[in-house]
Amino acid sequence: MNINLNTLYEDEINKKLLELYEEGTELFLVGGYIRDFLLNKECFDKDYAVKGEGAISFAGKAAKAFDGYFVLLDKEHDIARVVMPDKKNTLDFAGCVGQNILTDLKNRDFTINAIACKIEKGKSELIDPLNGIEDLNNKIIRTISEENIIDDSLRVLRAYRFAAQFGFYIENKTLKLIEKHKSLITMVSIERITQELIKLFEGDFAGENLYLMNNSGLLDEIFPELIPQRKVPPNLHHHLGLLEHSIECVRQIEILISQTVILSEQSEREDLKQQSYSDSHAMALPSLRMTIKNFPDWAKEHLYREFSSGIKAISLLKLATLLHDIGKPSTWQIDEEGRHRFIKHEELGSEMVLDVLKRLKFSKNTMKYIAKLIKYHMYPSQLLHEGIENLSEKAVMRMFRRIGDDMPELILLAMADRLSAKGSEITDEIVEKNIQGLYFLLEKYKKSQEEVRTIPKLTDGNEVMEILKIPPSPILGKILKDLNEAQISGDVNTREDALEFVKGYKIVN
Repeated sequence: MNINLNTLYEDEINKKLLELYEEGTELFLVGGYIRDFLLNKECFDKDYAVKGEGAISFAGKAAKAFDGYFVLLDKEHDIARVVMPDKKNTLDFAGCVGQNILTDLKNRDFTINAIACKIEKGKSELIDPLNGIEDLNNKIIRTISEENIIDDSLRVLRAYRFAAQFGFYIENKTLKLIEKHKSLITMVSIERITQELIKLFEGDFAGENLYLMNNSGLLDEIFPELIPQRKVPPNLHHHLGLLEHSIECVRQIEILISQTVILSEQSEREDLKQQSYSDSHAMALPSLRMTIKNFPDWAKEHLYREFSSGIKAISLLKLATLLHDIGKPSTWQIDEEGRHRFIKHEELGSEMVLDVLKRLKFSKNTMKYIAKLIKYHMYPSQLLHEGIENLSEKAVMRMFRRIGDDMPELILLAMADRLSAKGSEITDEIVEKNIQGLYFLLEKYKKSQEEVRTIPKLTDGNEVMEILKIPPSPILGKILKDLNEAQISGDVNTREDALEFVKGYKIVN
């Protein structure tokens, strides 16, 4: 680990803060910023421990000096925030616990977050009393003490969040403490839990850590709605029990968007092998030897867009994936031939998930998005049931129109669903044909979006209203969308074709 501490002192923000010191003031960069700095990761949020004067008072001076916005976070514990004018950087100031930096660090969650850097004129000095740098180098999440977990029980979830975010593993003593104190998570505010979940799902190793959370029992505490899935066993279509299938789907999404893989050769990190998978899972993976090409960059860019303030679409997609079969236990039937049926589970699931998301205090827009993905998660594969060669152009365009901009994530969910279900009746050929078909749909969707931007405008809403004698209404938008679809499919090519299409349009009241 190459560390150049001079960059911390040379940082313009730190230089400015040094000018605000009173006699006896000491300032330490702590926590996540130092961790990310040592990992060479970009970080815009700086955390400071203030010794020798009040942190709130110091934050007030900083807000004035930077022309920033002052936010009082916790008067009792002497914590305040400064939002910088660019609204990208934030500075958090907290009083040094026990007015001693060593005491402060020993009260933190994990050793990798218990590293500080004293900000002084002309030099910077690292303080690492708990060997956090060594754990960073060895990619270990290690709690500082059992008391620290009890003091803030959100830490039982934060361990998995950091493991998912950095690809680290949680050492065994910490795992045992999490299992011992998992029920304390119910004492934490839902808002804090949800924020950690969002960050966990944004990480590249969320799937592996969901297995860990399942093994420790923490998953049940956070998502009690998933407990009924434990009763649904493997069947002819699924090589995993239902809950493990749901978790595996998340892992498959991460594999699909990370690199090109050959399914029979998917390597597992040795440090996570022993932790992540229960004996019943037994590392069961599809056996086919087909190469799954990398998910295209344009689709990845779409997945990593900011869906709402501070939340990326990929996080919500993984959450939807974990919950995509939530309706199955309530629709589970075994027919006379011993086949497992889950009729309309996707429709029921899209309704059930709203209660889960409401409990987690997600926005209405987010709830609508996740419910939509769950409702239609089988749609692409159902369309491909008879093979690519038998696809109906109109049916494909109808799906694109119904799903809209969310098509890339729906196809990725369908791929992960297929790759996570390899029961005895699911042959390699079935999986390969389905995945190829889904990639075909993805490319067809991209092409259709490009064509939408280039097709000529043959008529407009005013002319349509005049021809059909209708007022402005939702039906007008539907007519124009159907006309657009007809142009893309080649059924309408000229202005005359467009006018005939409009005149012959049947309006259903």
